[in-house]
Amino acid sequence: PIAQAESQRPLSIVFVWDRCPAVTDEQWQLTLQTLDQLLDQLTYEDHFRVMSAPHSLPLPGEPLVAADERPVRLAKAFLRSLPDDATGGLLTALSAAIRELEDTTHHDRCPVVVLVSSRVTANEQDQMTEFRSLMDSVGKTVPIVSIGIGSRVNSLCRKLTRVGRGFLETILPGQNIARAVDRILARLRDTVLTDIELTFSEEGLVNDVIPNLPPNVFRGIPLVVLGRLNGPEFPSLKLTGRISGKPYEYQLRPDEVHRLESEMPLSCL
Repeated sequence: PIAQAESQRPLSIVFVWDRCPAVTDEQWQLTLQTLDQLLDQLTYEDHFRVMSAPHSLPLPGEPLVAADERPVRLAKAFLRSLPDDATGGLLTALSAAIRELEDTTHHDRCPVVVLVSSRVTANEQDQMTEFRSLMDSVGKTVPIVSIGIGSRVNSLCRKLTRVGRGFLETILPGQNIARAVDRILARLRDTVLTDIELTFSEEGLVNDVIPNLPPNVFRGIPLVVLGRLNGPEFPSLKLTGRISGKPYEYQLRPDEVHRLESEMPLSCL
């Protein structure tokens, strides 16, 4: 579907900073540098918000702002002025971000939540249960991209990204942050296929499909789905999703599945 996708679409993006007071000075500076680069590399066509629960710029209830010079400068100052109490409420912030992007009327832009975190989180199971309930309550999935700061990326970020159909990037000390951020934003602007669903022709022919919720397809990141085939027959497969907000459907016939078998990256054990 790459040929049908609109390349380099502008973004409606909400940055959620999961602040943690226990991080080292190096992690703190690395996080701020990453946020600065994310803001600096937005274009004038992009609209954004920065959040760190319970604080937000623009204020809650106000629309996303265009990434002009003054709003970007104010956002950087806002991030550096946050009080010490802005260190919790991650799921509250994500909920607000997702619901705002669900309600946006700017369909010409790609909606996305970018989570920036260096936290090692406890009670992950309870938080994931709450987050899945949130995702089930909204009409469609707004992609969630996680940026982990440092080598100890917590598993909650990975799980949130998986449920949010996005991808995870890690920023390490000494890494070229500008290049990493450029790669992240380029992928988001070139989102190829979203809200993917896979339907096999006969129930029970394919089991143990992973991931059970296929991620969105971003340019440069292939979609890989694995499953266990029951029996010698190959099922047909219907792939549905959305390209630039428009419905997309592709049918893969059994003979096409058989023809692709030799190109699979895994061998039988």
